[in-house]
Amino acid sequence: MARSAVYGDFQTPLALAQSVLQRVASFGQPFAVLEPTCGVGHFLVAAAETWPGTPLFGVELLESHAVAARSRVPTAQIQVGDALTTDWSAYNATAPLWVVGNPPWVSNTRISKEGGGNRAERTNTAGQGIDAITGAANFDLAEWLLRRLLADTADSTLFVQLVKTSVARRLMPDVTALGLWRIDARKHFGASVDACLFVFHAGPSAPCPIYASLAADTPMDAWIPVREGVIASVHDEDLLGICTPAWRSGVKHDCARVMELRRRDGLLFNGLGEVVDIERAYPLLKSTDVHHGRAVTRALVCTQSHPGEDTSTLQQTDPKTWAYLQSHRDALAARRSRIWAKSPEFGLFGIGPYSFAPYKLALSALHPDLAIRLLSPVNGRPVMVDDTCYFLPFDTLEEAREVQSLLSLPRAQAFLRARTFPNAKREITLKALQQLDLGKLRDAGPSPHPPSCFALT
Repeated sequence: MARSAVYGDFQTPLALAQSVLQRVASFGQPFAVLEPTCGVGHFLVAAAETWPGTPLFGVELLESHAVAARSRVPTAQIQVGDALTTDWSAYNATAPLWVVGNPPWVSNTRISKEGGGNRAERTNTAGQGIDAITGAANFDLAEWLLRRLLADTADSTLFVQLVKTSVARRLMPDVTALGLWRIDARKHFGASVDACLFVFHAGPSAPCPIYASLAADTPMDAWIPVREGVIASVHDEDLLGICTPAWRSGVKHDCARVMELRRRDGLLFNGLGEVVDIERAYPLLKSTDVHHGRAVTRALVCTQSHPGEDTSTLQQTDPKTWAYLQSHRDALAARRSRIWAKSPEFGLFGIGPYSFAPYKLALSALHPDLAIRLLSPVNGRPVMVDDTCYFLPFDTLEEAREVQSLLSLPRAQAFLRARTFPNAKREITLKALQQLDLGKLRDAGPSPHPPSCFALT
């Protein structure tokens, strides 16, 4: 990986920096402008053009970038330093200060894996416990840095930042957002992420106007910060609540070549090409299968029926499954996640009574079209989904069909799409799904459009 990618270093094109500052010029006149990760200086060049004579400050980790920035903006005061350790309170004397720029588009974990040195010490609690283990608590350097700047600078400081939309969403509950303008990250940075210009300052949360592009003068919507940083559209507040039954994640196993089987010519094969004949093979769909509405061709080696169940009982109840697991003990023992350290041998994660519900409504967490599939038993066994899927469990086909009809309502689709963020690691989150109250949806009446019911048989 290139050094720039390791450090989340996506240099802002000058034309984009100019467009950004032209867009925010209507918010007033800064007394001074600071760019905490100034790179080669394009934002400072744009600031000098937009506000001639305004004091400009920059901090840059790489000496070569700092030299380039000084040559482009000789009037700016640019120091070589680490934005993660700089004392930003020193700039409070320049209030009202505008903090502009494009902070690193990379997570703390990514930098660590790629050998980068500029990692932040976690001080914000993005997650604890199982969230930390599974990666849900991994945090972006941009978010960490902006929270530190908010804490260290005066409340009058205005932030004008190009960030991933996921970072803006997490910040919204803790700031006063003035606007979010979507940008084409692939065009400007060659990055496949959902990105935006986010303008905010310290203060109580408020509805944030959402603009389709930097050229847009009229917002297409507004987001309201709600529980745990998930953003709701102003048009669907009355549907907010708690979903019953609860949405669940699919099963996680971390050893596909052993735990996932493929059916071919009437036989089951594992990822090593071995024929597998066991008692505990349950039909399985992965996210791409659910997304495309494919028939079941996979199976899962299902070792438990609930979390923490002692798998040694398989030796008596399912001897062929036990023998198979024993023959692949080393591969399963090599699973790296800390989840498995305290789990029974051969255990699964995300397994429970809900996993064995005969009917499910499932969707892929990795695709943006929110195709909700109705899954029926195959050969008398419930269909499992993997941990890149979410599902609702049902005991009867009638219940599943009723809820699928509710979820096809235009208001339900709009509610979910407002929480779908293209190019995010997961297009939609479990927390977002849980906010759609099915009881309130029922009050909206039957859907004018029949659902696309896809039953797997």
